[in-house]
Amino acid sequence: EVSPGEWGNYITLQEKANPVFLSACAMKWNQLQNENAPLRAMLNGKLQSVSEDIYDSFILREIAEQPEQFKMAIVIGNVLGKYQLGISDVWISNRIDKMLEDGVLEIIQDAPKGETNYRRILRKRMK
Repeated sequence: EVSPGEWGNYITLQEKANPVFLSACAMKWNQLQNENAPLRAMLNGKLQSVSEDIYDSFILREIAEQPEQFKMAIVIGNVLGKYQLGISDVWISNRIDKMLEDGVLEIIQDAPKGETNYRRILRKRMK
């Protein structure tokens, strides 16, 4: 893990990529394109096509630990901090929005005007 400002420190270590490696990468990318999945993720060190709900179990686990009413931002922060899945806060927010759409959660208090949706207060809904 290297921050963007540090890449220049490693320029002397660069090597030309082996044509066989480049060909293997191109073949893998073509395979992934043909699968046309909604998401690709690194699983066990390999890039895989996955369903868009692959991370929902982590989100639902954090929601289960919340009181009946909870702040969306707390769940997002907990998922990011605890599991370090390599996904963005936006992805988690989008999945929570899908849970709202599916009726798993409901909005109790919307975010103040001009503020991010992360400030919403949500409630678990019994199915």
